[in-house]
Amino acid sequence: MKSFIKKVSSSYKYIYNKFPYIEPILVISLSIMIVLSIILTIKGQSEGNDTTFTKNIAEELFYKGEYDKAIEEFKILQKDEGWPSWNVKIAEIYSLKGDRDRSNTILKESVVKRDKIIKEKGLKEYQDKDSKLMNNVILTFLMNNEKEEALTLGESHLQDYINDKQMLKTMTAVYMANSKYNKAEEMVDTYILNNKEAYDYSTAAEMYMFINKFDKGIDALSKAWALNSNDVSIYKVIYQIPQCDRKTIIEKLNKLSKENPNEIKYKIWLAQGYLGNEEVNKAEKILDKLEDEENNNLRLLKVEVYNKTKKQKEMKETIDEIIEQDKESYVSDAILSWEYYIEGQYDKSFELAKKSIVKNGDCAEIYGLLIPKIMIKKGDIKLAEPYLRTAIEKEPFNYNIMNSIADYYSSVSIDKEKAKNIYNISLAMKNNDSEATYNLANLYIAENNIKEAMNSIKKAINISDGVGKYHRMLGALYLEKELFEEGMEEIRLAYSMDENDMLALNNAACYYFAVEGDIERGMDNMQEAYDNLIKISRIDMQKSLTENYNKAKKIYDRYQNGNEPQIEIDEFILFY
Repeated sequence: MKSFIKKVSSSYKYIYNKFPYIEPILVISLSIMIVLSIILTIKGQSEGNDTTFTKNIAEELFYKGEYDKAIEEFKILQKDEGWPSWNVKIAEIYSLKGDRDRSNTILKESVVKRDKIIKEKGLKEYQDKDSKLMNNVILTFLMNNEKEEALTLGESHLQDYINDKQMLKTMTAVYMANSKYNKAEEMVDTYILNNKEAYDYSTAAEMYMFINKFDKGIDALSKAWALNSNDVSIYKVIYQIPQCDRKTIIEKLNKLSKENPNEIKYKIWLAQGYLGNEEVNKAEKILDKLEDEENNNLRLLKVEVYNKTKKQKEMKETIDEIIEQDKESYVSDAILSWEYYIEGQYDKSFELAKKSIVKNGDCAEIYGLLIPKIMIKKGDIKLAEPYLRTAIEKEPFNYNIMNSIADYYSSVSIDKEKAKNIYNISLAMKNNDSEATYNLANLYIAENNIKEAMNSIKKAINISDGVGKYHRMLGALYLEKELFEEGMEEIRLAYSMDENDMLALNNAACYYFAVEGDIERGMDNMQEAYDNLIKISRIDMQKSLTENYNKAKKIYDRYQNGNEPQIEIDEFILFY
């Protein structure tokens, strides 16, 4: 059985490495991206047609993924300036390259240099530069998974920049990563003390949602609505709620909607929650009751519903209405970007995405969602990386973006070490995400670290016990450890939770062949799995299961002919 398991493990790694171009979570649905694009371009103001958003050659090289050349250019810039801002950028690049030790060293050297300058010349002269510098240093430490270092440094400088929006956003993330959620909440409370625009309340609502303060999040969102119900920054907040929290937010919004039947805001947000949960019919029913209302956030909801229900004419008409509300916002650029994307004209799509950045350089979603999607389709997979990093700089608290970066490393660029690092950060920020925990377990399996894989998948099950694939993975891992009874119990659980899980059925067949020696029952399971290949979404897994079936059929035929076959069971592939 040990040789069987070794073969299984190597087969898994073969599949993982041979078929890397799996669409990641960061590539979210087209309809959501259209809406986010509209939101971001409406928020921006544009003058001229310049689509260059980089400030120097070093930054241009950075976004081209030419990291070593970018480092040399940043070194040249640093020679002409005493303030260590460019060195911190170099540290960020080393972090991206995966050389976290070198990155940490440069960060510490930069802080020493900064302290010396401040001691000699005072803080007042450098305050604007210093807030940016320290914010970048703290965030880079966090991205290097130096959570305690980021916390210590951040707290030592927090009072100097307690009214700095970006520092408050970064420290919210740092406190989340250190499981200090009360402190994170204090950061958001402070954020809205001095920032009273609708956009600020929307941002605060987003931060509250990420730290599970849903009531305060809804309250902040309501204040944004009261200030300007047409501010489309309100719309993205509900979509940013992670999947693991959607049930909770839907329950709260449903209750508020019933208690306040004349408030359309709760109905709109509830419909958004349903859409994010793929409950389109429920969202459509709510929309039907709001048909006569006039509101930009409602129009965005219509775009979502019409797209999901294939009503393309109505969707286009609604988009035109949104554009008509504010022609000076150049909303058409974002929509055209998606039209070019759909048509496969990715270069034109990218140009228009860059225009969005020129209009609003702080739009995290353009950096973190739209452009990576374009780059992946262009085949420039590596070039998605710097944009993803910039996105998290814009919104360090944004768990979805952090998780998207981990998914990118895990499923697209296939850098398991970087993926593990970011998953560990994201799970420190939000430890109730069973899917991210499951993804981390997959990474441990790929490197044959069975102990850590088992720890991770057990955590996932503790968070969400009713997910079949989690039990399938644990069952396979138990077989790995030759705990056959426990393994088969988990495999049965997996199949009972999802009778369309042909991978669990395959694993059961492997068990009956390898452990029980029950050729008849093993073949019955394998035959059913093979007959339902269409239920398996991944082509590589269909191919592997077909190989299993062909081998099983040969064994079964020899058995039927009265020949006791010498079963080379270690050639079968087990699915996690």
